[in-house]
Amino acid sequence: MPHSISGIHPLFYVSAFVGLLATTGCSSSNSDGNGTLGLGTGAAGANGALGGNGVGTGGKGSNGNGSTPGGLNVGAGVGAEAPVDGQCNPKLIGVLRDFGPEHPDFEHYNTGLAQGMVQVNLANGVPVLANASPKGKQAVTDAQSYSEWYDTKHPASKTYPFDLDGGYLQKSVDAAGRTVYESKAFFPLDGKPSMQSGFKDGNNVERNFHFTLELNTTFAYNGGEVFSFSGDDDLWVFIDGKLAVDIGGVHGVQSDSVELDTLGLTRGKEYPLSVFHAERHTSASNFKVTTSIKFTNCGIILR
Repeated sequence: MPHSISGIHPLFYVSAFVGLLATTGCSSSNSDGNGTLGLGTGAAGANGALGGNGVGTGGKGSNGNGSTPGGLNVGAGVGAEAPVDGQCNPKLIGVLRDFGPEHPDFEHYNTGLAQGMVQVNLANGVPVLANASPKGKQAVTDAQSYSEWYDTKHPASKTYPFDLDGGYLQKSVDAAGRTVYESKAFFPLDGKPSMQSGFKDGNNVERNFHFTLELNTTFAYNGGEVFSFSGDDDLWVFIDGKLAVDIGGVHGVQSDSVELDTLGLTRGKEYPLSVFHAERHTSASNFKVTTSIKFTNCGIILR
């Protein structure tokens, strides 16, 4: 940057992501079949878990409604089933896709806040461009270029998992009891093989400024929940497949929030929530989520 579907998404994109995990050595010390994701290298975990210091290569994972080779479990519907041991640790694991200035939408626009870029409903689980130049400010090239931001066919060598609870973000609880995830230097792809050199932050440090983040999760609506975001650049939140937070455009730190009581949700019912973010321009990157939502997906939800 410059200085607010009953049913989950219809398909879960797994194969390239699993291949990525295999090459990057994603794992954890957990080998009980819960499919926990961490980092490391080594031998296969038991029961299809991402455990035993390595990526499992066989077996049927017990966390969620399905599994894939390698034991990366994804729920097959709203709220993946709890693992057989009865424990459920909601997974806030998304997908980072690396881009660069060769893409026409990255490093080429400096519009400021541009609300109204995307349609109000998701289509096949992703946002669709509504207007490349909302209020006369061109924010993207066209619908085709925008469709590439969250494309599941993005090269595997430029696609990475991102765990909000993995330690990169500072996690805390505020005075109101809301969970906060924050980074004032949000460059999660710094040092990755796909990173391009030549772009520095305000402290003259080489950074990766060109990437998108997609996160899909579920929650049970109990009443009174709030979801807030503060940061840059583009950020859209969809709840039940409908646009709830709109902070589009290449801009400095902007904030928006949604009170879930205003969305016409049914108490006690489970709903999907999807976050789509993009960092598109030098020379800073900020990311802050504040929420009282209690997430429920025991497995990782991927398109």
